[in-house]
Amino acid sequence: GSTGAGSTGAGSSGAEEQSTRDTDTFAHASELRASVALPAGARVEFTPGERNGAPYARNIVVLDAAAAAAGRPLQDGQRDGQRQRQRRQRRERWEKQRRRRDGRASSQKGGGSVGPGGNNNSNSNNRNNGANSGRDWTASDSTRRARADRSELSGAQRELLREFGAGVAAELGAVCANENARLHLPDGVLRCFFEHNLADVVREACASGLPVAAFPALSRSLRAAGKPLSPKMLTTLLKRCGGAGARGGAAAAEELVADARAAGVQLNAITYTAAANALAAERASPAALWEAMVLEASSGGLEVDGYALVAFAAASLKAREYDFLVSLHDGELIVSKSGGSPAPFLLPDAPASLYAAHPELGTMVVQALGRRKRGADALKAFEATSAKDAQAFATLITALGRSGMAAEALAQLDRMRAAGVRARGPLAYNAAMDACARLAESSPSAHVREDALGLLERAATMMEEDDTRPDAITYNTAMRACVAAGAAARVFPLLDRMYDARVRRDITTYLQVLAACRAERQIDYAIRLVAGMEADGVKPTHWVYDLLMRVCYPERADAVCDAYERMREGRLLEERFRVLDGERTPFGMPTATLAVLAYGDRSDWRGVLRVMRDVRSFGHAPDEYLCNAAVLSFGKCKQVDLALNTLHAMRGANYLGGVGGGG
Repeated sequence: GSTGAGSTGAGSSGAEEQSTRDTDTFAHASELRASVALPAGARVEFTPGERNGAPYARNIVVLDAAAAAAGRPLQDGQRDGQRQRQRRQRRERWEKQRRRRDGRASSQKGGGSVGPGGNNNSNSNNRNNGANSGRDWTASDSTRRARADRSELSGAQRELLREFGAGVAAELGAVCANENARLHLPDGVLRCFFEHNLADVVREACASGLPVAAFPALSRSLRAAGKPLSPKMLTTLLKRCGGAGARGGAAAAEELVADARAAGVQLNAITYTAAANALAAERASPAALWEAMVLEASSGGLEVDGYALVAFAAASLKAREYDFLVSLHDGELIVSKSGGSPAPFLLPDAPASLYAAHPELGTMVVQALGRRKRGADALKAFEATSAKDAQAFATLITALGRSGMAAEALAQLDRMRAAGVRARGPLAYNAAMDACARLAESSPSAHVREDALGLLERAATMMEEDDTRPDAITYNTAMRACVAAGAAARVFPLLDRMYDARVRRDITTYLQVLAACRAERQIDYAIRLVAGMEADGVKPTHWVYDLLMRVCYPERADAVCDAYERMREGRLLEERFRVLDGERTPFGMPTATLAVLAYGDRSDWRGVLRVMRDVRSFGHAPDEYLCNAAVLSFGKCKQVDLALNTLHAMRGANYLGGVGGGG
């Protein structure tokens, strides 16, 4: 609108414009006050100019009294005209330097020709090189332009932000103790958040230790200071929460999204995608975040795209929530509304179309269907994916193996080879061998075990034909399949081949060989194997010693007792009692029972007492099987009193079932 005498026309000089600047400012402020309700003490600043012969105000910024004193705008995202002019001038300088550099390069290519012909060639080279340089410049210009658009932090501001980050890290416990806690933002730090790129400011603050757990408090503090986070700024913080080494990023991401929704911020699919990635980094469940996004989408606030589905699928897969992916494949994604009936979520497209557009989504669905033993559906999802690489084939073969479809898994391996898909390693072959091992473990039938061995030999033949070098997983899986199929004698040649091929053995290798020793009753071989583990660079665990005890009992009671003593000395016994099975019984209880029987065979009643005391020292009461073994061992040692005391303890624990109720 017109500002009257304060307006500056096209013919006005720079001095006149500067002299009338204040008058123009207050004139526009008066007009805005008349039509717009402004806070008390607010001030309006603008840059006077001209458009189509009429006065025009550019870069209008509204400041309240506190913001005007601190020099920061009240409206988010505003930039003053001086900063924009500086950026434009920098871009113009870079463009001039580029043209000058291209001209020198073209003249050098022309060879410095003199005369009309030389000039024409030079001009032609200049045009051609300029065009080529323009195309090359387009690729690098985005980086330079991004740097120009980003205001640089000064050295003093960087130091101030680092001190701020270190101070917040030192008081993190007090910050996170209260759900509505806020951070104290000094004036200099607050100015940085208002005047500079949020990503730059957060990066400098995090460089000195600002934890992501303090991001929710930071968001509330900025909102209280007059700078609410936009969806783009919130996405920046969420990406930081999902970064490498960000502890507590999942909880911080959920709190950031909840605070933003409570404050009325309209989030988009990109913001929810960044939040889902933060949850996936810590294997946290995305169920609550998914429900919030879908409820917002149902109200028309946002549109869920395929990229958001990929992010939530990855988070669900890492959290082992396979039902989400299975429901996605079935088209039955159900969202529970608070206080209402469950509502189905409509996919943006059919599942097959989503798999074609996002192959990684199809691969994750195949993996989840394999976990639910739905191999036929996994094969259908695989057929709908557009990119069928080695990773996708390996995932499908694993899913078929988990579903008991070993023959189909080998058929898909044949299909992969026929299609010319080659993997860098033996991933697909390992998956096929795992399918054979699962088939052998699924049934005690001799016919099924023979089929599993035949498929295993077929997979090994394919591997040799493709000249693929086996790794430790290959040998371990083949050993497991042989033991499960009743061909444990084949394990020992496989171990020799590992030594010959210089494939490093791991703890799984030794466990599979010990299982073969138990099946073939190779006791001395097992004792020598465990004795040489540390020389091979593998430290024995409580699983190794427990399996060795099972291999040696009852023929070598001395070796059983020796393995138990090694567990006691290496503090492995305590670790074994901390591991619980599916019935919440510690794995150490059967180990102790076996040790008690071995000590009884050696007539060592003190060893039996030591085992019973060990069990109680770990906070567990001896169970019925351990007490029975103790009574039997005390009887072998001719310790009648100890056997009767154990019997009374069993009666007190009601292990006798009411038998022998008398004194």
